[in-house]
Amino acid sequence: MTLLLTPVSLADRVEVITPGGNASLTPPAASTEPSDAAVETFPRTTAATGSGGTTYSPAEMDTQPGLQTMHFGAASLACKVASSTTDLVVINQSPEPLPAGTRIKWQLKKEGTRGFFAIIGELGGGESLVADDVLDGQAGKDDICIARVI
Repeated sequence: MTLLLTPVSLADRVEVITPGGNASLTPPAASTEPSDAAVETFPRTTAATGSGGTTYSPAEMDTQPGLQTMHFGAASLACKVASSTTDLVVINQSPEPLPAGTRIKWQLKKEGTRGFFAIIGELGGGESLVADDVLDGQAGKDDICIARVI
């Protein structure tokens, strides 16, 4: 039997970070202690009007849904409020058909309403469908509608 002897090591203070736990994005308080990270703050400016200058403006993010966007070539959709204000008409403006199960995201700009649905059957190029009872009945027929394949 062999016994391995090693010299004793001295350690400095450590902070235990549990998985997914107590890590913070706030910078440490000013101190003379060494730090393993630095935080820089960049100035924010408003978007420039006119020419010249470098500006920063925050990006607008839409985090819903958590679905991956699929590429359907030149798939182009249009939509509008139907004659019944609870229904939405979606038109496939592209020449390529959309297969059954394709998910569509729609949004009414003025009302700020949006939603998602999957088509039941194939939607051919130039064809339209009526999505029944997806609106609350408050939308106007002139409301701007945007639709896309997700």
